[in-house]
Amino acid sequence: MSSRAGECRSRAREMLFARKRAVVRAQRGVIRAQESVVRAQESVVRAQRGVIRAQESVVRAQRGVIRA
Repeated sequence: MSSRAGECRSRAREMLFARKRAVVRAQRGVIRAQESVVRAQESVVRAQRGVIRAQESVVRAQRGVIRA
């Protein structure tokens, strides 16, 4: 009887650890996805900076035209 109870407890413990491992695996996947989102956002920011620089040069050129 007691050996059966111990067996049941160890099986329950194994299931708990398996569940925890599955959670950790899922969290790692989430972290990877978030990192790829961050990388995409950084590339968007770089592109926006390029656009801003281009717009600034257009404004400078227009100011030159207005003065002339």
